[in-house]
Amino acid sequence: MAAPSAYEQPTLNRAWEALLAHVPTLILIWIAGGIDKGNDYGLIRDAVASKVRSLVCLGKDNRKLVEAFTGVVADIAETQDVRELVRMALDRAERGGV
Repeated sequence: MAAPSAYEQPTLNRAWEALLAHVPTLILIWIAGGIDKGNDYGLIRDAVASKVRSLVCLGKDNRKLVEAFTGVVADIAETQDVRELVRMALDRAERGGV
C-alpha cells in the first residue's frame, strides 16, 4: 500500500507562484473575493503589479483587497452578483487574454 501523500494547505502565495511559474508572460483579469483568511497581500504585490490589468472583487466586504491593490492595479471593480461579475470580466477582456 502506498504511503499517504502529505497535504499542504493551499495559500495565496503558493497559488501565485504556481501561476507565474507556468505562465510567466500572462496579463490577467483577476477575479478575487470570498472570506478573508488573513492573507498578506504584500507577498504578491509585485507580481500583481506586473501581471494584473484588472481586479474584479466579488463579495460583501472587499475592503482589504481594494485597499491592498489601489495604486497597484489601475482598474478595480466590485460586485456582489455573479452574473454581473462575469459581465464585468468580459467587458475588460481582450481577445486571447485570461
